[in-house]
Amino acid sequence: MFDPLENVQCILLPHGFVVASCLFFPVDLLRERAADIYRSKGLLSFHGQGDTKFVFQGVHEQINFGPAKESWKAGEERINKFVFIGKNLNREELTKGLMECLYKEEESK
Repeated sequence: MFDPLENVQCILLPHGFVVASCLFFPVDLLRERAADIYRSKGLLSFHGQGDTKFVFQGVHEQINFGPAKESWKAGEERINKFVFIGKNLNREELTKGLMECLYKEEESK
């Protein structure tokens, strides 16, 4: 049976996450909303990590995170892609939290 509160949110953001910020956001989110977020996964590009591509997968509050098998290829667009599957998912809330993890040139000075 379909629950009208269930949905999928796919969020694309530009290259350049800050490693520490990005690691804490999904962990905190899944700890707070484990019952609502059934599955999550993502493809990540971190500022200062060269050509290393990262992936994460989560089922409720359990998350696996690490480098992908393949690196970013020359000329490949480096993006951050997140997919959340669950119920009561607020796209604006998720996007705002993820945007706070992006590297900001002015904060590094």
